[in-house]
Amino acid sequence: MAKRTIYEWTVEELDEDNQPFNSDFSEQLGCLIPVTEAPLNYGLVRDVWDDQDGLIERDWAYVVNGKLPETFTDSNGKPSYQIPERFRKELFDYQNKTKGLIHSQAPHVGF
Repeated sequence: MAKRTIYEWTVEELDEDNQPFNSDFSEQLGCLIPVTEAPLNYGLVRDVWDDQDGLIERDWAYVVNGKLPETFTDSNGKPSYQIPERFRKELFDYQNKTKGLIHSQAPHVGF
């Protein structure tokens, strides 16, 4: 049974209780274009898939004050895996290109 790990950037629209009600995902941060005035969370999602069972693991890392944390967080709120440096670089480069700081309104874990 082959496992594969996939990383995707996400932007989540938040409701009045700061709970996500709509999400978009992309392999490239620059492809996420929110079309709402709602508060947003930006993050990186790490998914592990296998051919037999589909999605078997999901971890999150939310951008706060323009930075990713050191590790992902699992669905129980515990630190899990180290975030690959290439994603920090992508975030840094994107913020320099757009001259904007990305910040999540209400980082959380899971739904």
